[in-house]
Amino acid sequence: MRRDIIGKNGSYAELHGGVQNNHDGSFTMFAMIQDNILFKHQYMGHTFEYARKHFKELVQKETDKYILGVEEWKIV
Repeated sequence: MRRDIIGKNGSYAELHGGVQNNHDGSFTMFAMIQDNILFKHQYMGHTFEYARKHFKELVQKETDKYILGVEEWKIV
């Protein structure tokens, strides 16, 4: 299966978690790390194009902290 993000420790993430429009004009983007760890980030005052690029970078950094197959263990 093709993964959107591959972490340096073998973990992976899928970026198609969705986007939520919030009442204050902001929006929140979602991703799933290793199929069961929800990652989200809220953007306000940014374009969707900027947010999408920035979010991908954040998800990569977060995914790099996990080891494939280990849910509770996170590298700090």
